[in-house]
Amino acid sequence: EKLPLCHNFLQTSKTMSRPSATRGKIHGVAFLAAVVLSASSCAAFSAATTTRSTNPKVPTTTDTPFRVVMPLQRVRLDSTEDFLHRAFNEIVDSTEFLVKKQDGSTTTSCNVPAFGQDASVSLTLAPEESNNDCFVLSVDGSTISDEEFGWICAKFYECRDSFGEALDLSPLRTVVAEHFTSIPPHPGYNPTRFGGTNSLERQLSPSVLNTLTEQGYVVLDDIFPKTHSHQHAQLSEFLQEKTNQARDIRRDTVHFIAQDEAVVCGMQEHFTQLMSIATHLNHNLAIPESPHSAMLPATEKHPLTVPRAIQLAEYGENDFYVAHSDNSLSPCGMVRNNFREYTCILYLNSDWTADMGGALRLYLNSRHYKTPQEAVGECEYVDILPENGRLLIFDSCLVHAVQRVTQGQQTRRALTLWINRPNDSGVRGEVFY
Repeated sequence: EKLPLCHNFLQTSKTMSRPSATRGKIHGVAFLAAVVLSASSCAAFSAATTTRSTNPKVPTTTDTPFRVVMPLQRVRLDSTEDFLHRAFNEIVDSTEFLVKKQDGSTTTSCNVPAFGQDASVSLTLAPEESNNDCFVLSVDGSTISDEEFGWICAKFYECRDSFGEALDLSPLRTVVAEHFTSIPPHPGYNPTRFGGTNSLERQLSPSVLNTLTEQGYVVLDDIFPKTHSHQHAQLSEFLQEKTNQARDIRRDTVHFIAQDEAVVCGMQEHFTQLMSIATHLNHNLAIPESPHSAMLPATEKHPLTVPRAIQLAEYGENDFYVAHSDNSLSPCGMVRNNFREYTCILYLNSDWTADMGGALRLYLNSRHYKTPQEAVGECEYVDILPENGRLLIFDSCLVHAVQRVTQGQQTRRALTLWINRPNDSGVRGEVFY
């Protein structure tokens, strides 16, 4: 598979950079998909961001490198310089793309060979004349572009745990947000790389696929083994973080499960079978032709790809997710906001009943509505209960919502895989971290 070098910049890291299961941190490619921004939110981020420093207290010249200024928080540090060296070196050691300089220098700077022979990154205290306690992350090089600066900032933001609570990382986050809303989403991976079985041949029969095509969704029971208490205990170790979306939009807790984490949780079969759905659809579904060319690793014959990780989401009492589309129309109405083609949800909840809330409300024939509110007001809907072992597949463009969970005795859990159809339609941004 040929994937852009810059996408690989975040995907390759050394073993020491992997997060612990107990903390459930979202790293690597997984963190790129943890939040979905509306087009208006993306515009707001872009309007608020500059890629070169405009802080008047930081000297600028005509050859000023790309930089972002991060204020020091009000936390006590025994030695600011020691902290700076430790954090920087920890981040450099975590990835093969950042290389320590070989001149014996002890300064907090490194090379980035992937972006040019003279590409370098440094992390320094603000100049004394600034009278401002802050660190400056600078990127320099004769051929550094805005996009490459964004990728480097994304790597440092991904490794933000190294800074603890010492820095205000919101300026760095803003640069990363602008970066991911200005480039095409990741095209995904060939689903065959994750393995798979032939167990879907009978369940995803031609009649089932016809139903998916004609009505936009299909519900299947007893395809997957039901989850049990030991698996849920392991999954709980990963469920530590809310999304960055506002609480009036969604309130669930999420983590993106990679294949090795699925093995730890005893969910390897669930992971593999979910991924294999894309392979089955590539070979058996009459996928409509597109006016746009497929983007590798997708092909015209097999246009569907998958991400590296599957979302685990948990809803507790009073949690919900308002009506939305997993792949909405852009404001112009001509382009979708991402590559998602089919949403596959596997529910993990035993003895779930209608009075417990938490149903997924799917608005039928809603893919062409510009706003979720229009679909809610005009479309008929079906409610799907999140019962253990139930698989729901639907057109990612359809508007849907998670109804409020009305009880606190049991949380609502589900695994969600988004099957992508990457192409050259001009999609930019929306899904980032």
